[in-house]
Amino acid sequence: MVRMWSRPVGGIRFGNCVFSEPVPLDRACLPVNSTGVYVILTPDPTWGPRHFQPLFFGEFAGGLHCSITTTELSFCYRAAAGKGLLISVLAMPGAHVGDVILLKRRLIQDYAPICNRNDDSAIAIEMARRLETLERMTSHQELVLKLALGALGQMAHPHPETKKRIVGFITGD
Repeated sequence: MVRMWSRPVGGIRFGNCVFSEPVPLDRACLPVNSTGVYVILTPDPTWGPRHFQPLFFGEFAGGLHCSITTTELSFCYRAAAGKGLLISVLAMPGAHVGDVILLKRRLIQDYAPICNRNDDSAIAIEMARRLETLERMTSHQELVLKLALGALGQMAHPHPETKKRIVGFITGD
């Protein structure tokens, strides 16, 4: 007799794989003595059915080896734009490293996460830095423009003149 469970298995699905429930990146630890694939996520209401956008897929081995570099991690923080990063893990105990890498490549191909792009990632990081500088300059110029328009508005609305009092005797002509 086959028993059917009424509650769904927890986690988040990518392709045919069910990863663990996403947890904040700073509280995550990879499974010891296991290999597998992990995904770094950020909250995004435009993704569904779960509102998490994958930013980076990587592989791990033995809880020690992790395939993300510090540059890629900083790029993930930048791509998240202050929303925070989460991680979800698919442990594949006993899997060969080649199978893990193949699965990771397939997930990257299917979901095209922004931080896995190898096409001139140094150029992308430099462009992101330049864009951030331009946004700061635009914000500063916008503030200066608002102050100038406020000053012009004060000049356009002169203060009402007060009635001058007549000095001396008033004759009833």
